[in-house]
Formats: sequence, structure tokens, C-alpha cells
Amino acid sequence: MPGRPNRGRDRENWTPRPPFEPGNAAAVTHGAHSSALIAARVAELTAEIEAAVPTLAAVRYTSAVRAWATAEARLERVREYVWNQPVEELSGERGTGAYELGLERLAVRLRAELALSIASHAAISRTSLAVESNSEAARSMVTKLFDDIRRVVDSGQLDAAEHATVPRGQLTEIRGETP
Repeated sequence: MPGRPNRGRDRENWTPRPPFEPGNAAAVTHGAHSSALIAARVAELTAEIEAAVPTLAAVRYTSAVRAWATAEARLERVREYVWNQPVEELSGERGTGAYELGLERLAVRLRAELALSIASHAAISRTSLAVESNSEAARSMVTKLFDDIRRVVDSGQLDAAEHATVPRGQLTEIRGETP
């Protein structure tokens, strides 16, 4: 009867396939979900970024670097899969394109968090320069203030012992001078 499954007609001639061997790739399409297939690339990317940016080798960045490397490795696997497939085979696979786009967004966000993108690196550089210039400006203002105080005290217009809240010997210690 058409439409009915073949139940028992060829049961005598049917032989089961051999069991899958451990580590087989029968169900693998692009391999982005297989930690065994991406582990080597994750380790390579981690080593490369830690060599290029030694700050990221610190323990506190380990999970962020690993997350970025995993996203990049998965993205590479999906891109390689898409690139090597004929257009006819990919036309019905909407999920692969969406997955690739999601991985790209994740990789972009993680790059920004680690200051690996141009914009995030520029923002961090700009912030560190502002902090550095602010600390230089503050240091300059404090030095000028101490110089003004010393000039007034040295001229005899003010007795430092009577009016200063800082004991006489500590003024030179604060400025970093030796008495």
C-alpha cells in the first residue's frame, strides 16, 4: 500500500550497520559545536593573543580570552563550511546563516571587551592619555602650590610653624626632597 512504511518486507535481508566508533564525524556538519574540533584552534588563538598583548595573559582575563577564542574558532568553522558548500545546498539552510551572523556579533562584542577592535583600543588609549594628563596636571598644580608656600615661608612673610598644618620637616618629604 502506498504511503505505508515498509514493515517487515525486507527484514530477512536487513543487516544492521556497525556501531559508531568513538570520535566519528558522521553527524558533524560544520564542527562549530564540537569542542574536540575547535580545541586546537582555541589554544592557538589564545596563545597568539597573549603573545601579542601580554596584559591579556593575566589570570583575570583567562575566561574572557577563552570566550573570545572559542567564538572566533567557531566562526572560522562555520565560515569554512559555508564557503565550501555549493550554493544549491545552502539555499535551504537558513539556520546556518543566522548562526554565522550570531557568532559574528558575539565575536565583535568580545573583541571590543578585550580592546581588540580599533574603536575600543582608541577609546582605551584616549582614556589612559586623559588620566595621564590629568595626573600630570595635578602633579604640576601641587608642585606650584608647594613652591608658592616655600617662597612665602622663605621670604619671612609667614612663619610656617605657626600657620602650616603640615609640620615643618614634612613639607620637604611631601615634595620628595631630602632635607
